[in-house]
Amino acid sequence: MKEKSELWVCPRCDRRFVTKNMWHSCHRGTVDDFFAEQVGLRPLFNELVEFVAKVGPFDVEVVKTRISFTTRARFANVIRLRRDGIVVAFWLKRAVASERFLRVDHFGSKDWVYQVLLRTPDDLDDELGDWLTEAYRVGQQDA
Repeated sequence: MKEKSELWVCPRCDRRFVTKNMWHSCHRGTVDDFFAEQVGLRPLFNELVEFVAKVGPFDVEVVKTRISFTTRARFANVIRLRRDGIVVAFWLKRAVASERFLRVDHFGSKDWVYQVLLRTPDDLDDELGDWLTEAYRVGQQDA
């Protein structure tokens, strides 16, 4: 197995990236800022964080447009807040079919990003757990 390179740290914002000088916004926000206009969704987000924590250690990074769950790379993101829930995207290295997906984007030959809507804690189920476990391995660069 190929040894993983050391992560590059941005000298301005101290965020870690897989490649040197990777484009990013140095903006740092807070979870409270992100949920300021949708405070009713914050408890569901907190449950999502606890749910993802079962997969392994990760960092939460907040920028203006998303909340990212990162290991070596981002593996999942809260990308949008809606009146009826939280849209979560995650990265896999294979095609998956499910009625749950709001959107599927395919990049290159082996990268897919899937979006799901979380409305209630019941949406944090085994199926989503399996996808996020796989996405975590992708973020770790193990997949």
